[in-house]
Amino acid sequence: MEKKKFFKWLKSTIIRALKTMVQTTIASIGTTSIVMSEFHWGFVLSTAGMAGIISLLMSFENLPENEE
Repeated sequence: MEKKKFFKWLKSTIIRALKTMVQTTIASIGTTSIVMSEFHWGFVLSTAGMAGIISLLMSFENLPENEE
């Protein structure tokens, strides 16, 4: 795998994971404040973190070396 392709893949993977984490955070904030009487940052951050990890793991399905 070429370094250029790897860094392009890595950059897009990190951006995708961050976008997923932000979307999950927004959804969790809305869900937490509606369902529970108090807002729990621990729940929101753990949910967003897990979504980011899953996004990173799913990115291995689209490795640049598989595109050839």
